[in-house]
Amino acid sequence: MPTAESFFASREYFSIVRVCNNWTSDQLAAAGLPTAPMLDGSALLFGLDLRWRAGLRRPG
Repeated sequence: MPTAESFFASREYFSIVRVCNNWTSDQLAAAGLPTAPMLDGSALLFGLDLRWRAGLRRPG
């Protein structure tokens, strides 16, 4: 069960149009990896974006 100590203080606020996938995408971009912020709001599209940029192909 998460406690208050399980989280970190943030200067950002939650928004339904800016979810955790967007934050993760921002962190990857800050590390120098290319991302597509408009796609990364959806978990499915974020996963596809990461696979595409990594050069991974669907098996079969």
